[in-house]
Amino acid sequence: MYFVWGNGGSAPPSGSVGAVPPGVFRVIRWALFGLVAIGIIVLLNVIKTVYTDWLWFDHLGYRSVYTTILSTRIWLFFAGAVAFAALLGGNLYLAHQFSRGESILPLPRDMRQLLQLGVRLGVGTTVFLSSLIFGLVVSNRWDTFLKLVNATPFGEADPLFAKDISFYVSTLPVLNFIQGWFLGAVITVTLASLLMYMVNFSLRGTTFLLHRRVLGHFAALGAVLMVVTAANHLLDIYELVYSGRGAAFGAGYTDVHARLPALRLLTAVALVSAILFVGSIFTGGLRLMLGALGLWVVSAIVVGAIFPA
Repeated sequence: MYFVWGNGGSAPPSGSVGAVPPGVFRVIRWALFGLVAIGIIVLLNVIKTVYTDWLWFDHLGYRSVYTTILSTRIWLFFAGAVAFAALLGGNLYLAHQFSRGESILPLPRDMRQLLQLGVRLGVGTTVFLSSLIFGLVVSNRWDTFLKLVNATPFGEADPLFAKDISFYVSTLPVLNFIQGWFLGAVITVTLASLLMYMVNFSLRGTTFLLHRRVLGHFAALGAVLMVVTAANHLLDIYELVYSGRGAAFGAGYTDVHARLPALRLLTAVALVSAILFVGSIFTGGLRLMLGALGLWVVSAIVVGAIFPA
């Protein structure tokens, strides 16, 4: 097999290595065509399902019910997909900018351009497909959001926090879902950014350098992760109302006198850890980041697990 050299199209000299393998761009075009074809097939299958359900609900006289469900799922899907695409795309762009530099690999210029094209296609495909997945996750929880939109007071308050029962039926499930969605999004974005750094540094032929901008990027992601974790602890406080750990269903003695103060303390610790992560952005040090993470881990074990037990 021999390669096309430069812009000429003639064979390279004997013993030399050309830049672009023949037929590479043809393969790329066919791959893109295949992806588009798969997308069209999936879209047609979705349209078929929607149309069938539309006819069924219309036949039963409940078309307005289905249109409400369908419109809710559509805007939830686009909200989740666009939000995740912005998070992932923005962080991958920063990772690409922070890891740019001269390459020391002994590769022809055309070959480097081909590799960069492959990276761009891979990034675009990753952002697109993962955004679809995170959008579908939000769309599938349409009933949870509709309960919040149509919530009405129960007129009864819980004995622990004096909140109306509707908060636990309509509001808390939505807050839990949003917190879990953001937690998954931040973890996915962090891993994707790490992979982007590794790919770019490998294409440059250098080791993974944790310079100031790279550390600042991961520190910002760590701060967001700690804020989301603090939100999780805060929501866990309200879930103590229907705790199932005691002898009877509901908040028991340990929940009220041990887990409740422990969760409040963990919420504060997670926020302090987030502040420490933000501080490491300006100091550029790895120790402060590790200290912030270690503070929360130790607190979660001692305060969140051992003390209530």
